Amino acid sequence: MKERQKITKSYLLLSVLAFIIIISIFIFVVPANAGVSPDVGRAIGDTANGTSAIIGETNLRFVSASGFPIPNGTIKSNWADSHIVIPFKEPFDSSRYEDKLVEGEYKVERVVGNTTFTTLIYFISPKLDVKTKVCGEEFSWVTKGDNMTFEADTNLWLITGTLLNNVTYKLIGPDGVQLHTVGNVSLSNIPVDYDGKNFTPPINTTGLKTDVYTLSIETDPDTNNGLDAEGSSVSFEVRSIGVTIEAEPKEQTVTKDIVFSIYTTPHANITLNVTWGMESKVWFRDDVGDIKKGKGGHNASGVSDKNGDFKAVAYSTDTGAYKITATEHGCSKENTTRSITTDSTWVKITPFEAEVSTDKDIYHIGEDVKITGSADAGDYVTIKVDGAVIGVELLTVDNKFSHIWKTEDKSPGSYKIAIWVTPPSDPETDLPDASVDIILLRGGLFAKPSADFVALDDDFVIEGTVPGRDRVDILTIAPKGGGGKGFDPDDILAETDGKLDAPGLTYSTCGVDTDGKFKTEKIKVSKKVDTGMYLIAVLNYGRDGEWGNSGNDSLLKVIGCPLCGKCRMEYLNLTIKTTDQILNITKYCTINAAGSDDLLDIATIKVEEGFVTLDPVEDVPLGSVFEVEGITNRKVGESIIVTVEGLGADAPKLKPKIADVKPDDKNFYNKFSVSFDTVTARIGKYIVTADDGDGHTDTTTVNILMAVEPAVTVSAAPTPVPVTAAEPEGISKGAGEGITPTPTSIPIPASKTGDELMEEFEEDVFHQALPGLIISSVWFIVMILLAVWVYRDAKAREKNGLLWLIIVILLGIIGLIIWFIVRPKEKKK
Repeated sequence: MKERQKITKSYLLLSVLAFIIIISIFIFVVPANAGVSPDVGRAIGDTANGTSAIIGETNLRFVSASGFPIPNGTIKSNWADSHIVIPFKEPFDSSRYEDKLVEGEYKVERVVGNTTFTTLIYFISPKLDVKTKVCGEEFSWVTKGDNMTFEADTNLWLITGTLLNNVTYKLIGPDGVQLHTVGNVSLSNIPVDYDGKNFTPPINTTGLKTDVYTLSIETDPDTNNGLDAEGSSVSFEVRSIGVTIEAEPKEQTVTKDIVFSIYTTPHANITLNVTWGMESKVWFRDDVGDIKKGKGGHNASGVSDKNGDFKAVAYSTDTGAYKITATEHGCSKENTTRSITTDSTWVKITPFEAEVSTDKDIYHIGEDVKITGSADAGDYVTIKVDGAVIGVELLTVDNKFSHIWKTEDKSPGSYKIAIWVTPPSDPETDLPDASVDIILLRGGLFAKPSADFVALDDDFVIEGTVPGRDRVDILTIAPKGGGGKGFDPDDILAETDGKLDAPGLTYSTCGVDTDGKFKTEKIKVSKKVDTGMYLIAVLNYGRDGEWGNSGNDSLLKVIGCPLCGKCRMEYLNLTIKTTDQILNITKYCTINAAGSDDLLDIATIKVEEGFVTLDPVEDVPLGSVFEVEGITNRKVGESIIVTVEGLGADAPKLKPKIADVKPDDKNFYNKFSVSFDTVTARIGKYIVTADDGDGHTDTTTVNILMAVEPAVTVSAAPTPVPVTAAEPEGISKGAGEGITPTPTSIPIPASKTGDELMEEFEEDVFHQALPGLIISSVWFIVMILLAVWVYRDAKAREKNGLLWLIIVILLGIIGLIIWFIVRPKEKKK
């Protein structure tokens, strides 16, 4: 047993040693980079040697998957719809079939007797890509004197062997000559790594000309199994200046931003400086992404991005010309010294313009003053009124601002509104950039009803203006004073919790719009109220919020107290007060109080029984249209029904019509009108009735008469009128001798006047002459065309064209004259 364990341990030890030896042999035999000489070649087809080849390799051998050689046979494409067949015999030179071979899977096959040897291989096109890099980024140009690198990316790692896979960077200068060395860096026979890539050391471009170069990769056939291929080329430029700067816009107002765009190589250190003009007036923003953040300094610095872009934003606080210079200090990722290049741009800073205005020049105290303006510079504006700051407003994106100034506590007078644009202006030390003057007046109150009159059961509104105030109190007083019946007899009693009973008074309040206008809701006038002239008192208690000097804001308490609201006594008995007495009490406690700023306006409205009145209607002929008009005290927009009916039970009626009540600028009351057509009527007397629908009517009459016959100006009997026809033109007196023209009789209706008959006669003559005029015109056009043709034909035949033209025209005229002589006379109608 012990012997068996010893033997087992010995076998394990030997197995470990054998594994270590195999690994060591593999490490020493397999090279770090694998290339193949075309004299040696390489085998593909089994896992050990790989299954892929690059099209263009010249010495290939094939082995089966089991490791047996396939010295000859056929290579067949192994995908659908492809029929590539290539016979081969070792060694196989794929460069001879570059036009036939395409990328894909192929089957290598050889038949020996009843045995077939096969393997699968892949042919791949050579990959030979090249890039130019500056400061670690792929880039297409470099500043002369700076470093750049070339990068190769290939699939040469597929060619495995004992040699290195070498390539050559084929660099062609602007003169067409290939450069093999640049800045002590050799470009020939450069080995690629195990992944097929290569990076050259930094190449200094000091010795290169400033121009365009082309670069590509060539394979070394001696180390790549005879593969002799060149990849696609790229171009790069060597420039004398490595930085450019542009400004947008090139002309800008004071404090407005200018964007500087710098273009250079990737990751380059950039500085911006003011090299002309006062540096202290130029401020670079400290955050390009937020240009409103604040001042950053009088110069700027940073690093360009991977595309070589760099931006900076600056503004100036003073006018003039400024030169901004950008300097490139080389790659920020390298410690090596690089060339420094600069570029500059000029910008012009112009004075800014500022404006301030108000929507009007004169305001009433209490009105809001809207201040608006603009400034094409600065970030915000400071607004002062007579030297006192009333607000600071930011400028919007379109350089505008607005501010509302409240004037409730101001006194009448003139005020100066001024603005300072910041930056650059200082509100404490500088003069204003713009200003405007306005005038404040004490507010006025104006009120009026929607009409001067109102009918019972109608309504009206009260409207007006009170600039700068926010409400009005409205008191209506009936014609009989406090004891009458007003628009709402229970209103005052309810408003004062039963303490003040004055049914002739009606009280309400109304809000005022921001533009100083007010309009009440509809005030209903019932049929139970008193008729007559009503007094309307519209008041406002002013900026102090109290009536007069009472300390009270309740109008009813003020006018109902003997001491204008300052007593605790019972309310006055306003029932026994007349309209004038109540008005005097109201004035005494409000606008007439010492130091009062209350406002009052008085208006009136007449309340009446409703009525409609028709104007007389004149007699009208049958078949014509007549107008029915009238006046009413019903409000504008109401409807009046108008009917026209004949007398008698079976008398005809015209269709009733509705007339709208409209204002009448020439009369006190409103008007209405409507028209009727009498085509369907009969001769006789008709009753016209107007009805407002509330029991108010009026009537009048209209007579519809026989239509008036027109006056007869000729004989009643149709007498033939002899009319002698004129002789046709062109007929001589002799031709017509002995012939007496037959007079033509035209019957004249008795109802037609002489002027009408003459018009008909002239029209008839024109119609008779019209065919002749048309025929003559056609003849003339045909004659001219024929004459022109004869003239041209005669000239073409070398004859006297003018003579024949005259002959043709004369013959035509003679023919026309003959026709007028012999033509038959027109038959009588």
